[in-house]
Amino acid sequence: MCLPSLVRYCLRNPDTPLAVAWRVLNRILAPGKHSAFRDNYSFENGEIVWKWRTRRKGAVEVARITRRWVEYEMVFDIVYIELASGEGVRWLDYHNDLVGLLTRHAQDKQIDGRPND
Repeated sequence: MCLPSLVRYCLRNPDTPLAVAWRVLNRILAPGKHSAFRDNYSFENGEIVWKWRTRRKGAVEVARITRRWVEYEMVFDIVYIELASGEGVRWLDYHNDLVGLLTRHAQDKQIDGRPND
């Protein structure tokens, strides 16, 4: 049975549990991510890019980062990024990919804890 016919079978067959159909669709739509419905962060052309599925939701140039800090929570990390223009960005990191990118590309901007100002 080829993949398109397997998908048709899963979606049309009323005996197929919905969880199985979603699992098959997720593997097809995002084979390397194991889930098509998640935020992810990547490094592209000197920017850290936030995407949801394939849509670009935001980006920060690494050269504009003045400082950053992370508040670790139980399920996700809250990442605060301060830019040279004085703007602040707050992103949630559920899978530690943003923290890994910042560690690789902006290690010198890390501060411990929340700033006092």
